[in-house]
Amino acid sequence: MQLIANQWYPVLQSPEVGSRPLGALRLGERMVFWRESDGTLHAHTDRCPHLGAALSRGTVRGDRLECPFHGFAFDGSGTCRHIPANGADGKIPKGMDVKSYRLREEHGLVWLWWGEARASYPSVPFFDELATGWRSTTLAIDWPVHYTRAIENQLDVAHLAF
Repeated sequence: MQLIANQWYPVLQSPEVGSRPLGALRLGERMVFWRESDGTLHAHTDRCPHLGAALSRGTVRGDRLECPFHGFAFDGSGTCRHIPANGADGKIPKGMDVKSYRLREEHGLVWLWWGEARASYPSVPFFDELATGWRSTTLAIDWPVHYTRAIENQLDVAHLAF
Protein backbone atom coordinates (compact mmCIF):
# COMPACT_ATOMS: atom_id res chain seq x y z
CA MET A 1 0.00 0.00 0.00
CA GLN A 2 1.39 3.36 -0.95
CA LEU A 3 0.88 6.04 1.65
CA ILE A 4 2.09 9.57 1.96
CA ALA A 5 5.25 9.20 4.04
CA ASN A 6 6.11 11.13 7.18
CA GLN A 7 2.52 11.73 8.25
CA TRP A 8 0.33 10.96 11.26
CA TYR A 9 -2.55 8.59 10.49
CA PRO A 10 -5.50 7.90 12.81
CA VAL A 11 -5.63 4.12 13.21
CA LEU A 12 -7.95 3.43 16.17
CA GLN A 13 -10.21 5.10 18.66
CA SER A 14 -8.42 5.32 22.03
CA PRO A 15 -11.02 3.25 23.95
CA GLU A 16 -10.52 0.32 21.55
CA VAL A 17 -7.20 -0.52 23.22
CA GLY A 18 -7.84 -1.91 26.68
CA SER A 19 -5.99 -4.31 28.96
CA ARG A 20 -5.60 -7.01 26.29
CA PRO A 21 -3.48 -6.84 23.14
CA LEU A 22 -5.46 -5.82 20.06
CA GLY A 23 -4.52 -7.11 16.63
CA ALA A 24 -5.45 -4.96 13.65
CA LEU A 25 -4.58 -4.61 9.98
CA ARG A 26 -3.57 -0.98 9.58
CA LEU A 27 -1.84 0.77 6.70
CA GLY A 28 -1.37 -2.60 5.02
CA GLU A 29 0.45 -4.20 7.96
CA ARG A 30 -0.62 -6.51 10.77
CA MET A 31 -0.02 -4.67 14.06
CA VAL A 32 -0.60 -5.32 17.73
CA PHE A 33 -1.66 -2.44 19.98
CA TRP A 34 -1.33 -2.76 23.76
CA ARG A 35 -1.19 -0.77 26.96
CA GLU A 36 1.17 -1.11 29.89
CA SER A 37 -0.48 -1.39 33.29
CA ASP A 38 0.00 2.41 33.68
CA GLY A 39 -1.95 3.05 30.44
CA THR A 40 1.03 3.79 28.17
CA LEU A 41 0.14 2.77 24.61
CA HIS A 42 2.40 0.82 22.22
CA ALA A 43 2.25 -0.76 18.77
CA HIS A 44 4.44 -3.40 17.16
CA THR A 45 4.42 -5.73 14.20
CA ASP A 46 2.01 -8.54 15.14
CA ARG A 47 4.57 -11.31 14.68
CA CYS A 48 6.95 -12.82 17.19
CA PRO A 49 10.46 -13.00 15.68
CA HIS A 50 10.96 -16.48 17.13
CA LEU A 51 8.38 -18.62 15.29
CA GLY A 52 5.94 -16.04 13.94
CA ALA A 53 3.11 -16.33 16.47
CA ALA A 54 0.61 -13.47 16.58
CA LEU A 55 1.59 -11.29 19.54
CA SER A 56 -2.01 -10.05 19.63
CA ARG A 57 -2.90 -13.49 21.05
CA GLY A 58 -0.49 -12.91 23.92
CA THR A 59 -0.76 -11.30 27.32
CA VAL A 60 0.24 -7.98 28.84
CA ARG A 61 2.09 -8.33 32.14
CA GLY A 62 2.96 -4.96 33.65
CA ASP A 63 5.13 -3.15 31.12
CA ARG A 64 5.70 -6.10 28.77
CA LEU A 65 3.86 -7.93 26.02
CA GLU A 66 4.28 -11.71 26.17
CA CYS A 67 4.13 -14.00 23.15
CA PRO A 68 1.46 -16.71 23.50
CA PHE A 69 3.70 -19.44 22.10
CA HIS A 70 6.88 -19.46 24.21
CA GLY A 71 6.45 -16.44 26.48
CA PHE A 72 9.05 -14.13 24.93
CA ALA A 73 8.53 -10.75 26.63
CA PHE A 74 8.84 -7.44 24.74
CA ASP A 75 8.95 -3.94 26.17
CA GLY A 76 7.31 -0.86 24.67
CA SER A 77 10.24 -0.20 22.35
CA GLY A 78 9.95 -3.70 20.90
CA THR A 79 13.09 -4.97 22.64
CA CYS A 80 12.96 -8.60 23.76
CA ARG A 81 13.60 -8.51 27.51
CA HIS A 82 13.04 -12.13 28.52
CA ILE A 83 13.03 -15.63 27.02
CA PRO A 84 11.66 -18.05 29.64
CA ALA A 85 13.50 -21.09 28.23
CA ASN A 86 16.83 -19.25 28.72
CA GLY A 87 16.25 -18.64 32.44
CA ALA A 88 15.94 -15.46 34.46
CA ASP A 89 19.43 -14.21 33.54
CA GLY A 90 19.63 -15.87 30.14
CA LYS A 91 21.22 -14.10 27.20
CA ILE A 92 18.85 -12.87 24.50
CA PRO A 93 20.12 -13.53 20.96
CA LYS A 94 20.27 -10.68 18.43
CA GLY A 95 17.33 -10.41 16.08
CA MET A 96 14.68 -11.09 18.72
CA ASP A 97 13.25 -7.55 18.76
CA VAL A 98 10.00 -6.54 17.05
CA LYS A 99 9.38 -3.44 14.96
CA SER A 100 7.81 -0.69 17.01
CA TYR A 101 5.65 2.18 15.78
CA ARG A 102 5.55 5.74 17.12
CA LEU A 103 2.09 6.60 18.50
CA ARG A 104 0.24 9.55 19.94
CA GLU A 105 -3.14 9.67 21.61
CA GLU A 106 -5.02 12.86 20.90
CA HIS A 107 -8.64 13.87 20.35
CA GLY A 108 -9.88 10.41 21.35
CA LEU A 109 -7.85 8.73 18.61
CA VAL A 110 -4.66 6.71 18.32
CA TRP A 111 -2.36 8.28 15.72
CA LEU A 112 0.49 6.34 14.13
CA TRP A 113 3.54 7.98 12.55
CA TRP A 114 4.13 6.48 9.11
CA GLY A 115 7.63 7.47 8.09
CA GLU A 116 11.20 7.95 9.12
CA ALA A 117 12.14 8.16 12.79
CA ARG A 118 12.93 11.69 13.94
CA ALA A 119 14.33 13.50 16.92
CA SER A 120 11.03 15.41 17.11
CA TYR A 121 7.69 14.93 15.38
CA PRO A 122 5.18 17.43 14.02
CA SER A 123 1.92 17.95 15.82
CA VAL A 124 -1.06 15.75 15.03
CA PRO A 125 -3.24 17.42 12.39
CA PHE A 126 -6.62 18.52 13.67
CA PHE A 127 -9.24 21.18 13.09
CA ASP A 128 -9.71 23.52 16.03
CA GLU A 129 -13.43 23.74 15.20
CA LEU A 130 -13.84 20.06 16.05
CA ALA A 131 -12.46 20.59 19.55
CA THR A 132 -15.00 23.29 20.45
CA GLY A 133 -18.51 21.90 20.52
CA TRP A 134 -18.62 19.64 17.48
CA ARG A 135 -19.60 16.02 17.86
CA SER A 136 -18.36 13.19 15.72
CA THR A 137 -18.79 9.47 15.32
CA THR A 138 -16.77 6.74 13.72
CA LEU A 139 -18.05 4.19 11.27
CA ALA A 140 -15.72 1.38 10.22
CA ILE A 141 -16.21 0.02 6.71
CA ASP A 142 -13.82 -2.20 4.79
CA TRP A 143 -13.54 -1.02 1.19
CA PRO A 144 -11.41 -3.06 -1.22
CA VAL A 145 -9.93 0.10 -2.75
CA HIS A 146 -6.93 2.34 -2.21
CA TYR A 147 -7.60 4.77 0.63
CA THR A 148 -7.37 7.78 -1.71
CA ARG A 149 -10.37 6.45 -3.69
CA ALA A 150 -12.40 6.03 -0.52
CA ILE A 151 -11.66 9.61 0.56
CA GLU A 152 -12.38 10.95 -2.92
CA ASN A 153 -15.72 9.12 -2.95
CA GLN A 154 -16.78 10.55 0.41
CA LEU A 155 -15.85 14.08 -0.60
CA ASP A 156 -18.07 13.85 -3.69
CA VAL A 157 -21.48 14.39 -2.01
CA ALA A 158 -23.35 13.23 -5.09
CA HIS A 159 -22.16 9.68 -4.29
CA LEU A 160 -23.30 9.62 -0.66
CA ALA A 161 -26.79 8.36 -1.53
CA PHE A 162 -25.30 5.39 -3.34
